[in-house]
Amino acid sequence: MVLADLKGDDIKLCQITSKFVKDSYAIALYDDNFKHGTLNKSSNIRPNRLLTADK
Repeated sequence: MVLADLKGDDIKLCQITSKFVKDSYAIALYDDNFKHGTLNKSSNIRPNRLLTADK
């Protein structure tokens, strides 16, 4: 998930995974959480897994 489009060539990302995650930071993400779009599987947002990447 893109959190921010930073100045220059970088973007800030947060991991979303369909793997079962058992930690206190994981946030369940289901199809009914979306106003538009869908998921192939129920997933987990991992806010403890942030990274910056080149566009």
